[in-house]
Amino acid sequence: MAKIAIFFSTNPSCIYLSQEVIVKVIQTGLFSVLKRFPKHKDNAKRLFKESESFQTMCEDYLKCVKALDHWNQSGMDIAPLRRTEYTDLMQELEEEILQKLNEFRQ
Repeated sequence: MAKIAIFFSTNPSCIYLSQEVIVKVIQTGLFSVLKRFPKHKDNAKRLFKESESFQTMCEDYLKCVKALDHWNQSGMDIAPLRRTEYTDLMQELEEEILQKLNEFRQ
C-alpha cells in the first residue's frame, strides 16, 4: 500500500509528486502566522494543534492578509479606505496572536 504525503506550503498553487500520487498543497493560516512571527515557530505549531480558538485566529489572519493584498492591488475608489481598515485589523490580530503565543509559552 502506497503512503500519501501531504505537504504544506504558503503557495497554494504548488503541487508535489509523491509515490506517483499528486497531492494538492494545503494552505492554512498557521503559515501566515509563522511567516510573521518566526521566533515563535515552535509555540505556534503546538498551540495550533491544541487550541481551536488559535486555529480560528490564524485562519482570520490569513483572510486578512489576502484581503489586504487584494486591496493593495485594487484601483477602486474605495481601496484606500479598505487598505486602512484591513491594516488596522491585521495589527489587532497580530497583537492578539502575539499575546496568545506569549501566554502559551509561560
